[in-house]
Amino acid sequence: MSLNFIYKILLTAILITIPHNVNSALNHDSETIKTIRIHGIQRSDTSMVKAVSGLQTEMPFDSSVIETARKNLRRTGLFSKIDIVYLSKDTGVDIYLFLREAPALLLSDIGGELYSHKYGEQDLWWRMRFGFTHNNFRGLMERLSVNVSFWEWRSLGAYWHKPVINTPYFLGLGSYWAQYPYDIYDHDYQDISARITAGRQLSANSRIGLSIVPTFRRRHSRDTLDNLKEIPETLKTYDTTDFYEAFALIGLVFDNRSNRFDPENGYYSYSEIKTNLLYPGINRNLIQFSNDFRFYFPGISTDHKLALRLNTVLRYGDAGTYHRLLYGGDGQVRGYYKKKLGLTFVANNSLILSSEYRFPIWHAPEMYFPLINLMYSGINVLSWRLDGAVFFDYVRMWPNLTEIFSKNGKTETGRGFGAGLRVMFPAIQTSGCIDIAFGERRSEDNNSKRFTWPPITHLYLNMHF
Repeated sequence: MSLNFIYKILLTAILITIPHNVNSALNHDSETIKTIRIHGIQRSDTSMVKAVSGLQTEMPFDSSVIETARKNLRRTGLFSKIDIVYLSKDTGVDIYLFLREAPALLLSDIGGELYSHKYGEQDLWWRMRFGFTHNNFRGLMERLSVNVSFWEWRSLGAYWHKPVINTPYFLGLGSYWAQYPYDIYDHDYQDISARITAGRQLSANSRIGLSIVPTFRRRHSRDTLDNLKEIPETLKTYDTTDFYEAFALIGLVFDNRSNRFDPENGYYSYSEIKTNLLYPGINRNLIQFSNDFRFYFPGISTDHKLALRLNTVLRYGDAGTYHRLLYGGDGQVRGYYKKKLGLTFVANNSLILSSEYRFPIWHAPEMYFPLINLMYSGINVLSWRLDGAVFFDYVRMWPNLTEIFSKNGKTETGRGFGAGLRVMFPAIQTSGCIDIAFGERRSEDNNSKRFTWPPITHLYLNMHF
């Protein structure tokens, strides 16, 4: 056997093995994810967590997928702690997610309003509210909200929001029932409505939705005789009118707040176009554009915050008394009773400006509170602090778009200012608020305004900024 023959055999063997060696080296350099293990979850569905994180077995692995998964999980708001580690082996990469779930069941509303009018007369009456939200219903990142009110205003509402996992789309279903006396006229109302929503996430911080809202209202017109109060309740007469209506609305949300609870910077906006042209029934046609802008800035010192709010409602034409705008109370213009402003004429357009400056007063030591674990799993200790606030609210209302700056047109304004306290519970993302507010009133001769005594107290759960 010649040396030339032996050389050819060795060269052939080397050439045959080169592709195999190259592929082996490439496979070693481009590792893949072999296993994904999740620890610490109790409510969340494992497949939902994997889908939201963006991690999949057999996908190529590099350090960027870990940071992307962490951002995706943090964006859901479902987890208070997220740790991700990985172990590289010859067979691939094992990824371990160590998660701590944030409270899923949150009180969304506790409070009440004191109304100043009833059946067209000065008559103070209460409406109490209670509500809660489950942010991880069925462990699938669904949100279920339930609200109820009682006393003279009785209502029950529920809304279910479902994201379609691994897609930017979401669905929503809701219903509402209420029975209450009217402020301005001698009427009682019963409302029933439903809501069907389909939408899409546009980016990490924005989404758009289209809703169809069929409504039914039954109006009981009470006996309008001058001696109404002298007639026994069993002898009073009532006329009943039914209103059927269907709204279509498009809403656009941008949420760039630093966090949802007590944000330090950023902004939030919600814009909506709403119309009943889908089916107005016996009501007037309504085309309405509204928006709510909220801006957050750091204060002059550490832990100080400034919140600003701009809210507008603009309508094409006159929507009539059925859809008139009425304002007052917490969440709108403090220093007034609920629906106190807007009684002098039918307002179709409005502008609300609000500002609030918050500052810490006292950080309380942690409290061991084991019963809280029944509602907020994994939390036995509560930390809380007391914040102070000063605020100013302003509203301007007018009937037609062309009369906003008119000196002869009908307008109504309201101003309120005051101070308040906020008890902040960051662990459960809840706050209890009390405001003492002064509202501006017209004098009896209607030629001057003044901030009258005594002030009005507003009690509510969670800040409106």
